[in-house]
Amino acid sequence: RDLLPAAPSYLGHGFCVVAYDSRWRGAVSWGASEAADAAEVVRWVRSTLSPQHLLLHGMSQGAVAATIAVGLHRAPADSLIVESAFSSPEAIASHLRTGAISRVPIPEVLQRIARRCSWVVPLLARLSLAPTALESIRGVTVPTMLVAKTGDWLVPFEQ
Repeated sequence: RDLLPAAPSYLGHGFCVVAYDSRWRGAVSWGASEAADAAEVVRWVRSTLSPQHLLLHGMSQGAVAATIAVGLHRAPADSLIVESAFSSPEAIASHLRTGAISRVPIPEVLQRIARRCSWVVPLLARLSLAPTALESIRGVTVPTMLVAKTGDWLVPFEQ
């Protein structure tokens, strides 16, 4: 839904737009299951709609999923836009531990629990062995635009 405002612009420039929601949205999969979904959606679009040019655009965790889909799962996209992707689960967990958790729209009691148990998130991230955007970008061979901005409280520009 974050990218829906961009759909009219894409349509106006002749793109076919397919929007979908990942099955694990909100869960802790670090983009791994979302990447498999994105790769399947790209394959379906390619085989069913036969677009002239297939652009995959992901934002935040969707950007991580898009990068893994193209770089690791070899989703047949022609180009890629990666917007505000976190470089690794450890990086985003570390950032949240520095105080950004207070800006996440969850109840205060959950924020307090998250602060007290903040050591668990990096541990889970390491144990998950999930592929990262940073590792997966090495396998991307299509034209790619990376978008980041200063002042992003969730994914710092440095990532």
